[in-house]
Amino acid sequence: MKLSTIIACINQFPMTEEAIALVKENSVTDNEIIVIDNGSDNQFQFAGVKIVRNEINIGTYPIYKQGLDVSSGDVIAFLHNDLFVWEKGWDKRVLDLFESNPKVGLVGFVWSTSMDVDGGRGTGTAGNFQGRQWKEWCGTLAELHGRRMSRNERAVVVDGLSMIFRKEALEAIGFVEDMPPHHFYDKLMSCQTIEKGWEVWGIGIECDHISYQTSGTQDKYTMLIKEWAKKYLDIDNCQEYCKREHIGSSPIDGWDFICYREAERRFLKEYRDNKHFIPLSISPAWQSGEHTAAAVMKTASIKIAGLQQTRSRHTLITHPARQESIAFRSARSLPLLGVSASPHRCKVFQT
Repeated sequence: MKLSTIIACINQFPMTEEAIALVKENSVTDNEIIVIDNGSDNQFQFAGVKIVRNEINIGTYPIYKQGLDVSSGDVIAFLHNDLFVWEKGWDKRVLDLFESNPKVGLVGFVWSTSMDVDGGRGTGTAGNFQGRQWKEWCGTLAELHGRRMSRNERAVVVDGLSMIFRKEALEAIGFVEDMPPHHFYDKLMSCQTIEKGWEVWGIGIECDHISYQTSGTQDKYTMLIKEWAKKYLDIDNCQEYCKREHIGSSPIDGWDFICYREAERRFLKEYRDNKHFIPLSISPAWQSGEHTAAAVMKTASIKIAGLQQTRSRHTLITHPARQESIAFRSARSLPLLGVSASPHRCKVFQT
């Protein structure tokens, strides 16, 4: 099998260059690396990789369709440009997983064994973030997000920071025309993959994700959301949307808020309200013994004791007490092992 790796960027060239260099340095197979310059102010250049230039920014979700068209691999890895891959031979490990199990359709570096009634990952989140400092960038420890896991595990959803598809599976799930260009695409595509009869897996590759580097910093991203909202919602400003939706005032990140809310609305309407596909859960061994949500959050609190970092909606870094409250709120709402979550009932896969 052959691997193609797609990394999209809009500006942020220094970070993108570091991400590409690490992917290349730590690859041991003939990995086809393709950079999609998604409407940067200046054309991106990097020796030894294929570069595809978009004159205008098309968003995140449409990159998956474009990546399918421009790549030649049997397996296509879509990695964020702020994802630093530390593990030597990560590419071979990914290919080994696909080759060993023909049912695997989607793999990710951060995943969850559950998806709750609101589309969240609940207490099943796992990954292998290292929390390394790299030049001016700093990662976060896996324990801040859930469980640390270096092995492979059956999952129901993977995080969009790394979505690695069997080409056949990506072709099978297709693309939703009116889906917002960012947010909830990872949950949508994870559910679509399972719905089509493929399996979703997590793979504990050593890596770090910086997070919130495009939607929070790029004006072209905001312009894209405005154009999408005009086309599909027929609105010209955030205040108009808030009035229509009976929201008291426009939030600070108004256009990104609209994008997130509409992506969430579309996903939940289809997979919760219409198809009753979620909540969904794998029955994992870690739910017993020391791997309870309480134990995981206790570990995370110890790791970050004394830190006074703030948490945005996009980056799960917070004061220990607040972290714990978030975890237990999720644990209370998450229907595990077939327990009903009125009015929706959780489907459970046994592994």
